[in-house]
Amino acid sequence: IIAHMADNTKRAGEEIEGAASKKQRTGVGSSVATLVRTDVDDFVLLLTKIRVEQLRPKGSRIVVVHRSDSVPDLFKKLVDTNILSAPVINKDGKYYGFVDQHDIVSHVSNLFSDLNGAGLADVEKLFDAESRFCKTEVREIIRYPVRKQNPSHPIRTGASLFTAWELLASSPDGIHRIPVLNEEGAIADIITQSMLIDFLWQNIERIGSAADSKVSDIRGSTPVLTVQQDTKAIIAFRQMATSGVYGLAVLDKDGKLVDNISIRDLKGIHPDAKIFWRLWNTVQVFKVR
Repeated sequence: IIAHMADNTKRAGEEIEGAASKKQRTGVGSSVATLVRTDVDDFVLLLTKIRVEQLRPKGSRIVVVHRSDSVPDLFKKLVDTNILSAPVINKDGKYYGFVDQHDIVSHVSNLFSDLNGAGLADVEKLFDAESRFCKTEVREIIRYPVRKQNPSHPIRTGASLFTAWELLASSPDGIHRIPVLNEEGAIADIITQSMLIDFLWQNIERIGSAADSKVSDIRGSTPVLTVQQDTKAIIAFRQMATSGVYGLAVLDKDGKLVDNISIRDLKGIHPDAKIFWRLWNTVQVFKVR
């Protein structure tokens, strides 16, 4: 949706074919740009006038974690606050990167090298995985620390909401959030896709006919990935980790859609990972809490 709206904003400054020509001036700088008004102009103007730090509701707090926090502590914090990710800070309070549920899912699936061979009876492997899970620190699982290849490049306070919108819409890595830093390099705010979608909904009247766009008009849609309901939950989570998706459609033996499973469902092992054995249940059983 964000990318679709960005496509509409790009057309705001384009000349429509067949538009009335303007009398050309001679000499240097004789080019004349024809600005054609579009339905989304009011919305674009609004985005340019609002600073990124103005979007967050007053009184809401930003959940942060430290590089040295344990993964169970991170997991519990994400589950308790019902969020998918959190910015990571170093010992000086400076921004270090983002960590999310995907990192935890990847870590959990990597604890078991042979998912097809391992079974519920492999108690020793389960205990070993639980032990390693509890001893792991955030810095060991984070995919996107502060590096040049990090797609979650931060922006500074004072940047326009339009800047954040374009970054989220055009990122080839499909980022879902942007950190906002103050002059000292500390986290001042976070701009997420869901925040922008909510902002769009609150101002839906400003986008004119673009509000009538169909789902089929939105570019970038991808095929739905599926899993059978009798598949082990751990295999479903590994599929999410390797495919870079946040959820899978669950099918029965006849190929009928019966449920879905997402990275949020990992909380079924409890934040302290004391019931790791549940990962060896089928998806159907795992979803029943």
